[in-house]
Amino acid sequence: MLPPDEDISDQYGDEQTESANIEDLIARFKEHPYYFSDDEEMLIANEDDPSNLNELESLNHVGIDQILARNPNYSENRLQHLMDRQQGDGRRYIIQRNICKRPNLSPEMLNQCLHWANTPADIYSDRDTKCSVALANNPNISPEVVNLIAKKDRDKPLVQWAALENQSADPNTICCALENLGYNPKACRTALQHKNADRLVVRSIIESHPVKEVVSEAFSHPALDMKDVADWRRSNYPDFAAWGAASRPDITPSLADDLNKNGGELARQGLAENPHTPKDLLDSYADGNDYEVAVSLADNPNIGDDRAVKILDRYHNDHLLCAHLIENGHLSKSVIDRADKFVSRDDNYMW
Repeated sequence: MLPPDEDISDQYGDEQTESANIEDLIARFKEHPYYFSDDEEMLIANEDDPSNLNELESLNHVGIDQILARNPNYSENRLQHLMDRQQGDGRRYIIQRNICKRPNLSPEMLNQCLHWANTPADIYSDRDTKCSVALANNPNISPEVVNLIAKKDRDKPLVQWAALENQSADPNTICCALENLGYNPKACRTALQHKNADRLVVRSIIESHPVKEVVSEAFSHPALDMKDVADWRRSNYPDFAAWGAASRPDITPSLADDLNKNGGELARQGLAENPHTPKDLLDSYADGNDYEVAVSLADNPNIGDDRAVKILDRYHNDHLLCAHLIENGHLSKSVIDRADKFVSRDDNYMW
């Protein structure tokens, strides 16, 4: 059995044999309640047969009650019953938190969840924070509600992370969470990967003067328009901003030329690897004497046999470059065989 105030979502399944179906699980629980596995938890969370749901409720097991509370097929009218029969406030608060995770909250139940999130239960409980986290992380509630929670709990990092990771969060919410989390690198990366990240989000990250790795990701982000990208010199890490800009699929000839002349070594490596870089620049890299740029060019799917042969002739004794050409996947068999011959000369070389 669970300890009095323990949330089953914080537990891991035990080593006992898993139930093949919900009927087996119910039968076994009637004989001997125990911790169940993640897969069995999913069985309960997705059960939609009314008779099985009634059987699960009749078990009167705190762990099962928690899962029923967030099962969208379990009647919302029965949720108060689940709370009323819990022994102690701690268990009731856990039921409330799981209710906040329901994907089909009615307007009335959503208001009740917001009340729990806005009202500390007592000085010893963090029910309000945990309900806020559950709501902010619920992808089925409106972006407006997620934004409301993020603004309300500005000083609670767990709530901010939940809002930031919620794929229903809008750009304003993402920016709010970023600000409240101090634009730390992990938060910035999470925001840049968010499906709703727009120019507002990316510019806010750039203007926060992030670490150099985040700078390169921001300047390569598709939501940033070319006018912003052309401003790469104003970054706190211009070399890394240029590197990110050089990898963009929408790179223009004028931007590529600027980055090639003024962006530095990292930018030239990015341009060499970018299949959308103008051909004349790729030709110059194949004819040049920059080894690191040549290795990057070897990874470019648009390198073509002619350019590949040029760098192979120049660096034919370099196993790393040959290995990159072999792995390119867009070169003719004759070029691959030639590169492979150079690599194979040293039987002890591993790549």
